[in-house]
Amino acid sequence: MEPFTLRDDDCWECLAEELDITDPDLARQLRDALTEPMRDLRTSALALFAMMYREQIDLATPACHARSRCTR
Repeated sequence: MEPFTLRDDDCWECLAEELDITDPDLARQLRDALTEPMRDLRTSALALFAMMYREQIDLATPACHARSRCTR
C-alpha cells in the first residue's frame, strides 16, 4: 500500500465507498476525517486512520485501483 500522503481525495472517497459495504461505521469515520476543515488536523486524522485500519484499506484498495480512482 502506498503511504497515505500519496492518496488524493477521490481515492479516499472510493475507499470509503468500499468500506460502506463491509464496515459502514469505519466508512463514516473515514468521511469524518476527510471533512476535517483544518488541514493539519485532517492530515493527522487520515494518517491515524491509515495506520489503525491498514488491513481494511489494503482489502478495499484493489477495487479502487480497478475503478481508476486510486493510482500508483
